[in-house]
Amino acid sequence: MRIVRPRRIFEFGTFLGYSTSLFLANSDPGCDVASIDLGDIASELAEAASYSDAELRSDDRKNDDHLRLTQSRLGPLYLRDLDETDRRRLTLLH
Repeated sequence: MRIVRPRRIFEFGTFLGYSTSLFLANSDPGCDVASIDLGDIASELAEAASYSDAELRSDDRKNDDHLRLTQSRLGPLYLRDLDETDRRRLTLLH
């Protein structure tokens, strides 16, 4: 990122915001960052809270549902402590 010095970054899948925070930390101050993710779908995934560890390891669909439920509950937690400058550079799309 520091070599290419992009003016815009578009990310597919914000999830918990870890990669998004790295984009902001390592890009130039004039670079805009946009990230898109699913909206709140926790109500559709309530059953995922009861999956066992064995189910999560053996069933891709159940694992995905569990991860989506986790993201829905926590939100993009890595973006909570952004300073105002980075907040202005970031666009979150749902």
